[in-house]
Amino acid sequence: MKLREVNHVIKYHELFFFFIVDNNVRVLKIGEEQAPIFIGILNRKHISFEEKDGLFNIYKYLKRKK
Repeated sequence: MKLREVNHVIKYHELFFFFIVDNNVRVLKIGEEQAPIFIGILNRKHISFEEKDGLFNIYKYLKRKK
């Protein structure tokens, strides 16, 4: 996976969900200490990013996106 293939990223606690160009989702666990550095990289690459604090169901989110 290359960052140029990523359309959107959602952070839920320590999990980052990457929405890839070919409609795949990849999940990466990043510690809270490294998260600000990684978010800075996403901002520099102009990749849309959102953070979910409450309950988050990835299955329902994907169904809504279709």
